[in-house]
Amino acid sequence: MLLYTIFVNFGFKFLLQAVISILIIVPIVLRLYDKYLASQERHIYIDILTHHPSTEDGITHTFHLTFGRTRVYFCSRCSGVFLGGLFALFLSLLFEKITGSKISAEFALFSCVIAPIPGLADWGTQRLLYRTSTTRLRLLTGFVIGVALYSITFTVKYYFLVLFLLILYLCVFFVLMYFGVKKAERQYKEEWEHASKDDPEL
Repeated sequence: MLLYTIFVNFGFKFLLQAVISILIIVPIVLRLYDKYLASQERHIYIDILTHHPSTEDGITHTFHLTFGRTRVYFCSRCSGVFLGGLFALFLSLLFEKITGSKISAEFALFSCVIAPIPGLADWGTQRLLYRTSTTRLRLLTGFVIGVALYSITFTVKYYFLVLFLLILYLCVFFVLMYFGVKKAERQYKEEWEHASKDDPEL
């Protein structure tokens, strides 16, 4: 009976509010905007939502939502992080209501250790030009990172260990970025030299 009450009073109400606000109100507002304020087709591609250049390469890092004649672009991985954080928040609150206890610090620490690895591997191998990622994979790895970031709130008991983990992952991130930039520069230089040989006017 307690479980049923929790799902009805907490889970169902939360879901109903989300459906009303996200699936009904937001599309109606956007449709009204599209019909009365957008006189022509628009592509909303701004740095704060995408932080990638609006080139072909930059667009592959984003996905878009279409509302009539208006397309809004979002960074794939960051959107995944945001959704993952919200999902983890909802699950943790539901878990707390059902069991009467919070997620253990050990489980949260395990999440913080494991969850960022797929995203770092996906981003790193792409940055080093070994492969090209996909929008779905970026969303998925971002989602997992979002869960890990929310899990940090339960790791106060292991504060210094989590701080060390954050520093470690940031160091790996910057090392991959450094070598990725160097490799891209070298590849660009080689292509330029090759093009110069084919066309002496360059």
